[in-house]
Amino acid sequence: VCTTTSYTIGGSVSGLGSGQSLVLNNNGSTAMTVAANGSFTLPGSFGSGFAYNISVGAQPSGQTCSISNGAGSVATTNVSNVSVACVNNNVAPTISGTPATSVTVGSPYTFSPTATDSNGDTLAFSIANKPSWANFDSTTGQLTGTPTATGDFSNIVISVSDGIATTSLPAFTITVTSNT
Repeated sequence: VCTTTSYTIGGSVSGLGSGQSLVLNNNGSTAMTVAANGSFTLPGSFGSGFAYNISVGAQPSGQTCSISNGAGSVATTNVSNVSVACVNNNVAPTISGTPATSVTVGSPYTFSPTATDSNGDTLAFSIANKPSWANFDSTTGQLTGTPTATGDFSNIVISVSDGIATTSLPAFTITVTSNT
């Protein structure tokens, strides 16, 4: 009497970004595309003694995935402990610049920070505690306006985001003084 017993090879994926996918290879050949976190099972079945070597054939955009328990031989049970862990490669954007901290009533005020992103991501700016007399451009981060009354406008924070990470300038105060 001859019997053939076959087993599966699988495991779990964690950290894969929403809308991302990665390709897993088995012994250098494409085995499957994974598009979600959770458990996976390679297609097909494998006999006892089959040597497997799971690797990442294509990394997800902006991420790096590594494999644990990805190599071995099928024994007499399903392999279910292959672990694929993905992490973001994103580098936070940088923002710099020194805003003027005083302006006189009736005089124009302008500040434009400088921001860069080493990943080439699209940047978006935001502001907290914007003075009521000022305008803010969320595309450039430019703060402009002409104050009409004296006062202190404090705890102003300009930030930049690449959609994943946000970086902020230190909080600053604009003091509006009389022009006489």
